[in-house]
Amino acid sequence: MGYQAAESSVLSGLTPTDLTSLFSESRTITVPSGTRLFSPDDDGETLLWLLEGKVDLFRLSRDGKRLVTRQIKPGSVFGVMRMVGHPDWGNFAEAIEESTIRAATKEEVSRLLATRPGLALRLLEVLGNRLSEVEQRLVAIAFSPITVRLADYLLTSANTSDSTVDGISHAEIADTIGACRQSVTSTLSLWKRGGVVQTQRRRIQIVNRRALEKIVLGAKS
Repeated sequence: MGYQAAESSVLSGLTPTDLTSLFSESRTITVPSGTRLFSPDDDGETLLWLLEGKVDLFRLSRDGKRLVTRQIKPGSVFGVMRMVGHPDWGNFAEAIEESTIRAATKEEVSRLLATRPGLALRLLEVLGNRLSEVEQRLVAIAFSPITVRLADYLLTSANTSDSTVDGISHAEIADTIGACRQSVTSTLSLWKRGGVVQTQRRRIQIVNRRALEKIVLGAKS
Protein backbone atom coordinates (compact mmCIF):
# COMPACT_ATOMS: atom_id res chain seq x y z
CA MET A 1 0.00 0.00 0.00
CA GLY A 2 2.44 2.61 1.20
CA TYR A 3 1.19 5.63 3.15
CA GLN A 4 4.57 7.30 3.27
CA ALA A 5 4.47 10.76 1.71
CA ALA A 6 5.05 10.32 -1.98
CA GLU A 7 7.67 13.00 -2.47
CA SER A 8 7.66 14.31 -6.00
CA SER A 9 10.70 13.37 -8.09
CA VAL A 10 9.89 15.99 -10.71
CA LEU A 11 12.99 18.01 -9.73
CA SER A 12 15.33 15.05 -9.42
CA GLY A 13 18.38 15.43 -11.60
CA LEU A 14 18.26 19.22 -11.71
CA THR A 15 21.46 21.08 -10.98
CA PRO A 16 21.65 23.86 -8.39
CA THR A 17 21.68 26.28 -11.34
CA ASP A 18 18.41 24.80 -12.64
CA LEU A 19 16.78 25.19 -9.25
CA THR A 20 18.01 28.75 -8.93
CA SER A 21 16.61 29.55 -12.37
CA LEU A 22 13.28 27.88 -11.69
CA PHE A 23 12.67 29.81 -8.49
CA SER A 24 14.62 32.97 -9.37
CA GLU A 25 11.51 35.16 -9.58
CA SER A 26 9.71 33.60 -6.63
CA ARG A 27 9.36 34.90 -3.10
CA THR A 28 10.34 32.97 -0.01
CA ILE A 29 7.59 33.17 2.57
CA THR A 30 7.18 31.83 6.09
CA VAL A 31 3.64 30.95 7.13
CA PRO A 32 2.25 29.94 10.53
CA SER A 33 0.63 26.61 11.31
CA GLY A 34 -2.91 26.44 9.97
CA THR A 35 -2.25 28.55 6.86
CA ARG A 36 -4.26 27.32 3.86
CA LEU A 37 -1.92 27.27 0.83
CA PHE A 38 -4.49 26.25 -1.75
CA SER A 39 -7.96 24.74 -2.06
CA PRO A 40 -9.86 22.98 -4.88
CA ASP A 41 -11.58 26.24 -5.86
CA ASP A 42 -8.36 28.23 -6.31
CA ASP A 43 -7.35 29.29 -9.81
CA GLY A 44 -3.64 29.54 -8.98
CA GLU A 45 -1.13 27.57 -11.05
CA THR A 46 1.92 27.59 -8.81
CA LEU A 47 4.57 24.99 -8.05
CA LEU A 48 5.44 25.01 -4.35
CA TRP A 49 8.74 23.97 -2.80
CA LEU A 50 8.76 23.29 0.94
CA LEU A 51 12.05 24.39 2.49
CA GLU A 52 11.19 24.02 6.18
CA GLY A 53 8.17 22.79 8.13
CA LYS A 54 5.39 20.36 7.24
CA VAL A 55 2.33 20.55 4.98
CA ASP A 56 -0.69 18.26 4.67
CA LEU A 57 -2.57 17.69 1.43
CA PHE A 58 -6.08 16.56 2.31
CA ARG A 59 -9.62 16.17 1.07
CA LEU A 60 -12.92 16.72 2.84
CA SER A 61 -15.75 14.21 2.81
CA ARG A 62 -19.37 15.32 2.54
CA ASP A 63 -19.68 15.26 6.31
CA GLY A 64 -16.52 17.34 6.73
CA LYS A 65 -14.16 14.50 7.68
CA ARG A 66 -10.56 15.27 6.79
CA LEU A 67 -8.58 12.63 4.85
CA VAL A 68 -4.87 13.32 4.40
CA THR A 69 -3.70 12.20 0.95
CA ARG A 70 -0.06 13.27 1.22
CA GLN A 71 2.28 14.56 3.90
CA ILE A 72 4.79 17.01 2.50
CA LYS A 73 8.21 17.20 4.15
CA PRO A 74 11.11 19.67 3.65
CA GLY A 75 12.75 19.39 0.24
CA SER A 76 9.56 18.17 -1.43
CA VAL A 77 7.74 19.88 -4.28
CA PHE A 78 3.95 19.87 -4.53
CA GLY A 79 1.21 21.43 -6.62
CA VAL A 80 2.38 19.58 -9.73
CA MET A 81 -1.14 18.61 -10.81
CA ARG A 82 -2.31 22.21 -10.56
CA MET A 83 0.47 23.25 -12.93
CA VAL A 84 -1.14 21.21 -15.70
CA GLY A 85 -4.64 22.51 -15.09
CA HIS A 86 -5.78 19.67 -12.80
CA PRO A 87 -7.19 20.60 -9.35
CA ASP A 88 -4.96 17.98 -7.64
CA TRP A 89 -7.89 15.60 -7.04
CA GLY A 90 -9.77 18.15 -4.95
CA ASN A 91 -6.96 18.56 -2.45
CA PHE A 92 -6.51 21.30 0.09
CA ALA A 93 -2.97 22.19 1.21
CA GLU A 94 -2.39 23.43 4.75
CA ALA A 95 0.73 24.07 6.81
CA ILE A 96 0.52 21.98 9.98
CA GLU A 97 3.50 23.73 11.52
CA GLU A 98 5.37 26.95 10.75
CA SER A 99 6.69 26.46 7.22
CA THR A 100 8.99 28.22 4.77
CA ILE A 101 7.98 27.90 1.13
CA ARG A 102 9.07 29.09 -2.31
CA ALA A 103 6.72 29.24 -5.29
CA ALA A 104 7.30 29.18 -9.06
CA THR A 105 4.61 30.28 -11.50
CA LYS A 106 3.43 28.22 -14.44
CA GLU A 107 5.23 30.61 -16.80
CA GLU A 108 8.55 30.07 -15.01
CA VAL A 109 8.18 26.30 -15.11
CA SER A 110 7.12 26.36 -18.77
CA ARG A 111 10.26 28.26 -19.73
CA LEU A 112 12.43 25.66 -18.00
CA LEU A 113 10.59 22.70 -19.54
CA ALA A 114 10.98 24.20 -23.01
CA THR A 115 14.74 23.88 -22.64
CA ARG A 116 14.71 20.55 -20.76
CA PRO A 117 12.76 17.84 -22.67
CA GLY A 118 14.10 15.20 -20.29
CA LEU A 119 12.55 17.01 -17.37
CA ALA A 120 9.24 17.23 -19.22
CA LEU A 121 9.27 13.44 -19.63
CA ARG A 122 9.98 12.97 -15.92
CA LEU A 123 7.02 15.21 -15.17
CA LEU A 124 4.74 12.92 -17.19
CA GLU A 125 6.11 9.92 -15.31
CA VAL A 126 5.44 11.60 -11.97
CA LEU A 127 1.85 12.37 -12.96
CA GLY A 128 1.27 8.74 -13.95
CA ASN A 129 2.77 7.47 -10.71
CA ARG A 130 0.65 9.88 -8.67
CA LEU A 131 -2.54 8.62 -10.30
CA SER A 132 -1.55 5.01 -9.60
CA GLU A 133 -0.76 5.83 -5.96
CA VAL A 134 -4.13 7.49 -5.44
CA GLU A 135 -5.97 4.51 -6.93
CA GLN A 136 -4.07 2.08 -4.70
CA ARG A 137 -4.71 4.27 -1.67
CA LEU A 138 -8.46 4.34 -2.29
CA VAL A 139 -8.57 0.55 -2.61
CA ALA A 140 -6.54 0.13 0.58
CA ILE A 141 -8.81 2.43 2.55
CA ALA A 142 -11.96 0.79 1.23
CA PHE A 143 -11.06 -2.85 1.92
CA SER A 144 -8.34 -3.12 4.58
CA PRO A 145 -9.04 -3.25 8.33
CA ILE A 146 -7.46 -0.58 10.50
CA THR A 147 -4.78 -2.95 11.82
CA VAL A 148 -3.45 -3.46 8.30
CA ARG A 149 -3.62 0.23 7.37
CA LEU A 150 -1.90 1.28 10.59
CA ALA A 151 0.80 -1.40 10.37
CA ASP A 152 1.53 -0.43 6.76
CA TYR A 153 1.66 3.25 7.68
CA LEU A 154 4.18 2.65 10.48
CA LEU A 155 6.38 0.41 8.34
CA THR A 156 6.54 2.86 5.44
CA SER A 157 6.77 6.04 7.53
CA ALA A 158 9.38 5.04 10.14
CA ASN A 159 12.87 6.48 10.01
CA THR A 160 15.26 3.82 8.76
CA SER A 161 17.90 4.72 11.35
CA ASP A 162 15.87 4.16 14.53
CA SER A 163 12.49 2.74 13.40
CA THR A 164 10.56 5.72 14.78
CA VAL A 165 7.70 7.82 13.46
CA ASP A 166 8.16 11.32 14.89
CA GLY A 167 6.18 14.53 15.01
CA ILE A 168 2.69 13.23 14.24
CA SER A 169 -0.33 12.82 16.49
CA HIS A 170 -2.80 9.95 16.64
CA ALA A 171 -5.41 12.23 15.06
CA GLU A 172 -3.09 13.02 12.15
CA ILE A 173 -2.35 9.33 11.62
CA ALA A 174 -6.09 8.66 11.65
CA ASP A 175 -6.63 11.33 8.98
CA THR A 176 -3.90 9.76 6.87
CA ILE A 177 -5.19 6.18 6.95
CA GLY A 178 -8.89 6.99 6.90
CA ALA A 179 -9.71 5.96 10.47
CA CYS A 180 -10.91 7.59 13.68
CA ARG A 181 -8.46 8.73 16.35
CA GLN A 182 -9.92 6.42 19.00
CA SER A 183 -9.30 3.35 16.82
CA VAL A 184 -5.69 4.37 16.19
CA THR A 185 -5.07 4.98 19.89
CA SER A 186 -6.65 1.70 21.00
CA THR A 187 -4.74 -0.30 18.37
CA LEU A 188 -1.42 1.29 19.36
CA SER A 189 -2.19 0.60 23.04
CA LEU A 190 -2.84 -3.06 22.22
CA TRP A 191 0.41 -3.29 20.26
CA LYS A 192 2.30 -1.55 23.06
CA ARG A 193 1.10 -4.14 25.58
CA GLY A 194 2.16 -6.86 23.16
CA GLY A 195 5.66 -5.44 22.77
CA VAL A 196 5.17 -4.47 19.13
CA VAL A 197 5.64 -0.70 19.57
CA GLN A 198 6.61 1.87 22.18
CA THR A 199 4.70 5.15 22.26
CA GLN A 200 5.42 8.62 23.59
CA ARG A 201 3.88 11.99 22.81
CA ARG A 202 4.00 12.42 19.00
CA ARG A 203 6.51 9.57 18.74
CA ILE A 204 6.08 5.87 17.94
CA GLN A 205 8.95 3.38 17.88
CA ILE A 206 8.64 0.01 16.18
CA VAL A 207 9.96 -2.69 18.52
CA ASN A 208 8.84 -5.80 16.64
CA ARG A 209 8.95 -4.99 12.94
CA ARG A 210 8.29 -8.59 11.97
CA ALA A 211 4.94 -8.56 13.79
CA LEU A 212 3.78 -5.57 11.74
CA GLU A 213 5.05 -7.14 8.53
CA LYS A 214 3.02 -10.28 9.26
CA ILE A 215 -0.12 -8.18 9.65
CA VAL A 216 0.41 -6.53 6.27
CA LEU A 217 1.51 -9.70 4.48
CA GLY A 218 -1.43 -11.61 5.93
CA ALA A 219 -3.82 -9.14 4.33
CA LYS A 220 -2.15 -9.59 0.95
CA SER A 221 -2.09 -13.40 0.98
